[in-house]
Amino acid sequence: MKKRKITIDKFGRIVIPKKIRDDFGIQSGNNLIIKESPEGFFITPLKGKELVTEEDGFLIINPSLDIDFENLIKDLRDERIKKILGNEDSF
Repeated sequence: MKKRKITIDKFGRIVIPKKIRDDFGIQSGNNLIIKESPEGFFITPLKGKELVTEEDGFLIINPSLDIDFENLIKDLRDERIKKILGNEDSF
């Protein structure tokens, strides 16, 4: 696995080097998935798969994506509670 040093700008954005974008077919507007692990995190291109689509007025989450929705929802809920309570140390 190749390693590259990249920098996060003041807005929290990461620029993926052009060579990597070209190698993986990543273009502006493409969706990416970020997966957390004990070693760090991995960013994976969806390669044409949409994260969410609309069918008959319903939003459908792509079932082929490996996302832990239970923990994702729990984390989002905890963040909202912290924001409402105004105390980041309450959890």
